[in-house]
Amino acid sequence: MFRFIKVSITILFLFPYTVFSQNSSGSDNITEKMIQTAEIERYETIIAADTSALGIFLTEEFIYHQPTGVIVSKQQYLENSAAGNPSILTAEFREKNITIYENFAISKGIVSLDVLMQGNETSVDLLFLNVWILRDGKLQLVARQSSFLQ
Repeated sequence: MFRFIKVSITILFLFPYTVFSQNSSGSDNITEKMIQTAEIERYETIIAADTSALGIFLTEEFIYHQPTGVIVSKQQYLENSAAGNPSILTAEFREKNITIYENFAISKGIVSLDVLMQGNETSVDLLFLNVWILRDGKLQLVARQSSFLQ
């Protein structure tokens, strides 16, 4: 009986540690599947115009070098997204290459977008480079750079 109690107490104390510390330390490695999923989900939130969900994907120090040459912060990016400037209608990855470095990753490639800009619907292809980090158990985008594919 004493042995059962001792084992039960050990399990009770270790279980929350294993569940909550799995990614909370930031020491667990990012996987390619995590980045693939995050890239798709980020565009889904943009298309749905859900800036609250989009904000969760971005670190506080997030910076975006836009294809127009303008550099925006997280707050500016979310404000532009909320205003539909531009409004992304569809997104399809044509190419994607992911490089993993333990708790951060770089994703680069080409994404085709259908967008609504200043009342006009158009299609654009962007070369992109995204830097993702696993921090406090959350995968977030630290930096993004994109340019129009000529």
